Amino acid sequence: MVETGNPYRDNVSRLITWGHWFSFFNIILAMLIATRYLGAISWPSTTLGVIYLVVSWIGHFSFLSFVTYLLTIFPLSFVLPKEKSLRFISAIIATLALVLLLIDTQVFRLFKFHLNSQVWQLLLDQAQTEEGSIWSIIFVAVPTIFLLQLLLSAYVWRKINKRKRRQYGNQVGLALLVCFMLTHVVNSWADATLYQPITMQRANFPLSYPMTARSFLAKHGWLDLDQYQKQAASLHENSDSRMIYPLRPLNVNAPASHNNLLIVVLDSLRFDMLNNINMPNLQRYADQHITFRNHLSGGNDDLMGMFSLFYGLPGHYYKDISSDKRPPVLFDEMLRQDYQFGLFGAMEDAQKYRKSILAGLRKQVFVSEQIDDGQLLS
Repeated sequence: MVETGNPYRDNVSRLITWGHWFSFFNIILAMLIATRYLGAISWPSTTLGVIYLVVSWIGHFSFLSFVTYLLTIFPLSFVLPKEKSLRFISAIIATLALVLLLIDTQVFRLFKFHLNSQVWQLLLDQAQTEEGSIWSIIFVAVPTIFLLQLLLSAYVWRKINKRKRRQYGNQVGLALLVCFMLTHVVNSWADATLYQPITMQRANFPLSYPMTARSFLAKHGWLDLDQYQKQAASLHENSDSRMIYPLRPLNVNAPASHNNLLIVVLDSLRFDMLNNINMPNLQRYADQHITFRNHLSGGNDDLMGMFSLFYGLPGHYYKDISSDKRPPVLFDEMLRQDYQFGLFGAMEDAQKYRKSILAGLRKQVFVSEQIDDGQLLS
């Protein structure tokens, strides 16, 4: 470091140097925590796919960690150029980021999708079961990670002024940047050539949006979009699904007497509209019967909502399930108990469900030709 004689500028320069190395060591910590993703996914079947997985693991978490530094610690170096205060706040920021990553790894291991605003309740419910030991781990991890951050910040601060000659920061940063760029460039190639061992990895890591370049390639005459769509459709039809549903068979004791099951679907009706003011009759009916309030819909449209209701899965599994024509385990059990199935309503809606949720049924589905709701209810 070169002293300029300006105390503010020299201090900020020292803090920025410290922040870069502090960020580097947190990249390593983030990558170590992110190995939990690698243990929860199905690894690619090809050598190129495995190499891409490792490179994307390095590049993606290097990028996330450095962006976190740029958005938080870097501007604070100018606003709060005080060594001890900045180091303490940086330790808090790094701790929160790593704990959030740790929580997301557990969400991914349990549900195979990443943390968002809709899964907090699922995670809280999971804490009430035997799987809820993750919360105990987190309560231990928070003070442990925070203490490690304090020690790490102190170590880096002591060492930055001693690195006078042999600086490896530029080489390390360049290597991480190359990994990040390769992640997106190679994914663009894989997307254009439909190379599944790489394209199947898009949802492995949180906040991962690999670059695609179909429009760019087509614009320059390097990709035929019509041919691409045909190959994609053919590949989807002929590919073997990696979906394992259900993970375990149901264990059901059939009741002696069977009740009819009628599901009334009201499109675009918000949950909070069921009240004594807007829908008093239905609310009175609900008060007299069992009301289930813990279901989280898998999507905002009716098809995704019905899919998550019957399958108990988030909506992004819909394509895999529909391509396999795999009925819900609920329907399998109802077939075993000799239930009859019927669709009543608008013909276009009936055909939509017949081709999706009911496609794999081994029994004929009755489809009513009556489209008037008033007549159906009577």
